[in-house]
Amino acid sequence: MIPETNYARLGDIHLAYQVLGEGPPDILMLDQWFSHMEAQWDVLPLASFRERLATFGRLIMFDKRGAGLSDPVPMSSLPTLEQWMDDASTVLDAAGSERAVLIANLGGGLLGTTYAAAHPERVASLVLVDCFARYLVADDYPFGGPPDGVELATDEVEAGAGHGLMLDLFAPSFSDDEPVRRAWTRYERQAASPGMMKAVVRLMYQSDVRSVLSAIRVPTLVIHHAGAERFGPPFGRFLAEHIEGEHNHVIRRQLERFGGREIKTVGDGVLATFDGPARAVRCAAAIRDGVAELGLQVRAGLHTGEIELEGDDIAGLAVHIGARVSALASGGEILVSSTVKDLVAGSGLTFEDRGSHELKGVPGEWRLFRVVI
Repeated sequence: MIPETNYARLGDIHLAYQVLGEGPPDILMLDQWFSHMEAQWDVLPLASFRERLATFGRLIMFDKRGAGLSDPVPMSSLPTLEQWMDDASTVLDAAGSERAVLIANLGGGLLGTTYAAAHPERVASLVLVDCFARYLVADDYPFGGPPDGVELATDEVEAGAGHGLMLDLFAPSFSDDEPVRRAWTRYERQAASPGMMKAVVRLMYQSDVRSVLSAIRVPTLVIHHAGAERFGPPFGRFLAEHIEGEHNHVIRRQLERFGGREIKTVGDGVLATFDGPARAVRCAAAIRDGVAELGLQVRAGLHTGEIELEGDDIAGLAVHIGARVSALASGGEILVSSTVKDLVAGSGLTFEDRGSHELKGVPGEWRLFRVVI
């Protein structure tokens, strides 16, 4: 069933939007740089994807100003990212949504990342699919497109707009599907004119939102197709590496609470020391519970022993044992060595025997225990 198209008002601007399904959660789709609320339902893959999303929550979709059924804008005065952010907030208000999951793809990621950084109170989480923070190459961005890539891309868009160009570039598996291709080309023509597509692509390809990535403080999932055209996996890896994991904020907050000292991060893990083993156990439990609220699971391993100081780092057998204990834990599980268990006797902490284990690189067998709190 095609949802009704409504209009949200932002001053004199009318923004077309649709709502499908029921929440919570609310899901706001920040589509690529063109869209059309009604023509999208004639394209089977687009319609199926939207219907599927609506089974998870209340899906909110809209045409940004200058696209689809929303009010047009002069090509000589395109909206800024800040103005498009105002569009998103206006549509959320009109739909009665205080907070939503943002799902962005391709050029929509420029708006998604900027909005998440500027309005964290309205963003429950962020999903970025085949997105990029910048297109053009730079000294610190070696995988970007060539300096003349903007002109080449905009000329390509102007020539191919309305003839299935975007389908060929970003969904080639449907290129030879004639019904899909016919529907898609109509969708392209209704979404934006060739001149508007060219102007918006130029704006997108000249944008650079790398500076906002470190300010994103919401749970973020980056998805990138290995065979993505134009914007390959390095663009997605850059996003993932520069958007700090929300779980790190939970970890650091609990480390401070329990007097832990962060030594370093290793991949998505954190190495920390404590003045006492009971504090370490309670901190691990608080971290586990905290990230569970984000829909994530952590595993933790604890051991007590002498360590060697190497500048700001630590080393020694005790560090190695702790890492091996952690590796044996399952998601959401906290494992400790028998040394930790014995030292916290009388603390009120309880444990479940997990049996004896060989720890790689450590002599003998080690008895491990699962924390039960």
